[in-house]
Amino acid sequence: MGWFGSSKKHKSKSKRSSRRSARPVEYENEPTYSSYPTQYSTSYHSSHQYEPAPSTRPYLTSLPAELKYNIMENLDPVSGACLGLSSKTFYPYHRKSHRRVGLFESSRDHPLPLCFSMRVPSDLVLDWESEKFVTRERLAELESKRRKESRDYWDAKKRTYEDYEGRRGYERAHERSHGRSHGRSHEHERGYDRGYDSRSYSRRH
Repeated sequence: MGWFGSSKKHKSKSKRSSRRSARPVEYENEPTYSSYPTQYSTSYHSSHQYEPAPSTRPYLTSLPAELKYNIMENLDPVSGACLGLSSKTFYPYHRKSHRRVGLFESSRDHPLPLCFSMRVPSDLVLDWESEKFVTRERLAELESKRRKESRDYWDAKKRTYEDYEGRRGYERAHERSHGRSHGRSHEHERGYDRGYDSRSYSRRH
């Protein structure tokens, strides 16, 4: 038995399976279900298109001019003045909408006068006569000047009154004295006429 001593090795050949697939032929070339995309995705996709957020925060001063005018028109004069004084950007819009607003002005929505709603430096005080905020030194000067003017005014009024009363007294005294002398002269004239008439009458008779 020579085949036991042979050194040749026989390679095993792969046998093709003669067994056919149980699926019909028309379904063999179709893609499988795993090749289709899934109906629901785990990642979130929104249908809305959001605008990117601005790089800087929006402020009232960056609004369009029309909106600034609308804001001022919806505010009462006192509130508009407060907003205009707090912002250099809004002050021109306040001036065009409300013109000039006094410190003692108030409104139905803002019954407190404007001067009590403003925040001013501690070294400024309210001058009630001029309706302005001034320094304490300036207020002392204004009050001293006003006291002097008031005193001079009343002194002038007093002198005028005294002069007027003096003139009236002089006129009354002059009228009395002049009236008496004038009356006496008329009496003398009437007496002289009566005497002349009586003498002429006695002579005739």
